[in-house]
Amino acid sequence: MDKLTKIIIILGIALIIVIAIGIILPNINENGNSYSQNAFVTNEIKAITNSNLPFQINPANTLVFGSWKNTSQRICGQQQAYFEILNPSQLNVLYNGYYVPIYQIIKAYGNYNPNLISQKVYLNFITNNNKNISAPYIVKSEAIKNNEEYWNFTFDGSTSNAINSMLNTSTGNLTISWLNGVILLNGTPIISPVNPDINFTAPNC
Repeated sequence: MDKLTKIIIILGIALIIVIAIGIILPNINENGNSYSQNAFVTNEIKAITNSNLPFQINPANTLVFGSWKNTSQRICGQQQAYFEILNPSQLNVLYNGYYVPIYQIIKAYGNYNPNLISQKVYLNFITNNNKNISAPYIVKSEAIKNNEEYWNFTFDGSTSNAINSMLNTSTGNLTISWLNGVILLNGTPIISPVNPDINFTAPNC
């Protein structure tokens, strides 16, 4: 084996290692565990399924919030970067033993949204004591500005007894801390592209 052949082989092996590192590192969470998109989606769907929805979901129809693409397509970094809860409600109402916000405003990546205004949906949350719950909301408004979508959801029920449930530990533990996604009444889950408890990092679009 001549010197040039050896150099080519060594460079080839080095290239394979670099590619492997590039694939693995973006999908490692803070505990050092490797996460794929499939694992991320599976965890989100499991959480939604165990959240006492009054109807069954269709996991095969799972979409990603903002882009409305099926999870068979790769979630990308822009979807994660744009997704944000805006001006969160300080008042929460007790629903099925947990405190949920009287409204929720969401910003997401994308320039298309279906016409869901005035329709009922369920928002799926994780609480401060790591429980998953779903609560009914009405889509009050949808708006698109450039590549940003804005959604306004209002709790579908009485809010007359709403309180700031974060003022003490006992109610604070029963208060939502993050939005996992939105579930349409036809059972379609629309998941957030990011979850603080599942540190999945996607590549750029």
